[in-house]
Amino acid sequence: MLPPQGGTARRLEAALRRLASWGARGARSGFLRQPATGRGYTLWGEWGARGARFGALRQPTTGRGYTLRGEWGARGARSGFLRQPATGRSDTLRVVHLRAMLIHPNFNPIAVHLGPLKIRWYGIMYLLGFLTFWLLSKRRLRDRPYDSFGWTSRDVEDLLFVGVLGVILGGRLGYVLFYQPGLYFAHPSQIVEVWDGGMSFHGGLLGVMAAAGWFAWRRRVNWLDLMDFVAPMIPPGLAFGRIGNFINGELWGRVAPSWWPGAMIYPESGSMVPRFPSELYEMALEGVLLFVVLWWLRAKPRPRGFLTASFALGYGLARFMVEFTRQPDAFLGYLWFGLSMGQLLSIPLIVIGAGMLIWSVRKSR
Repeated sequence: MLPPQGGTARRLEAALRRLASWGARGARSGFLRQPATGRGYTLWGEWGARGARFGALRQPTTGRGYTLRGEWGARGARSGFLRQPATGRSDTLRVVHLRAMLIHPNFNPIAVHLGPLKIRWYGIMYLLGFLTFWLLSKRRLRDRPYDSFGWTSRDVEDLLFVGVLGVILGGRLGYVLFYQPGLYFAHPSQIVEVWDGGMSFHGGLLGVMAAAGWFAWRRRVNWLDLMDFVAPMIPPGLAFGRIGNFINGELWGRVAPSWWPGAMIYPESGSMVPRFPSELYEMALEGVLLFVVLWWLRAKPRPRGFLTASFALGYGLARFMVEFTRQPDAFLGYLWFGLSMGQLLSIPLIVIGAGMLIWSVRKSR
């Protein structure tokens, strides 16, 4: 997909010249629309007194998107074809960069309507994650030392049931306590409104650990053995969850450089600027890559706690790194040392995972 050139560029320039009108200090934001034709465009941008920070062109009829990079100063813009008449306050604008850009498809979050019942894609992703866990668990029963446990498919189903409870209850309570305690303590009835969103992985992990502790006590098995059994099968569920986030157009990334491959415009974010598709990065690192590593590690007998530690360390590192591309929650922003809440919650995972890994290896010797 190439930027408009030749006659198209000239028509676009003429249309925007007619429509553009900024004051001495520059417009903060706005939409400029070419009359509805087969070549119509919408221009979105934020412009300050010193120059254009960012912007985007979008062609409504085809969905093609183009990012704009522009700047102007006392001597005017350096290059480009789009220009606003100078007002004497350094507000001459010319586009200095124009390239094709992806736009989020804006999926319908509801997959199926069954009368008053609405089945959402996010719920389907959870279901696929639990189904994958069940299928992998049956294969995992053949690994040592679990082949000596005498477990059957019924035991796996019981484990899955308590695990689902741990994910949902822990994930929700974790979100309430870690992210918006003030809101939910003021409106406790909203805590149960899971359908409006708001789940925390770190809370869900604590819920799974508690559920595994109860299950291990009931079945009289070592808790770390059970956590080692579960650890390699968690990442696929994380991958499906991030796909659900992407379908919903949520948890988008920070503003990306215009040259970044795969940068994407999220209209749901309220700005038509290219962003990192951080949900897809999380899916690839926390989901696919972490699963491949853990599934390979589990192929041979490992010391007790080794796989649990590897999961904690691997997830903590992946989440910490990806958070540099993810837009923090608006109600939290950046916290200590400029880190996000996700990064702060991942630091204990990294420390505990590394410590457990060293302990596991040394104990096996």
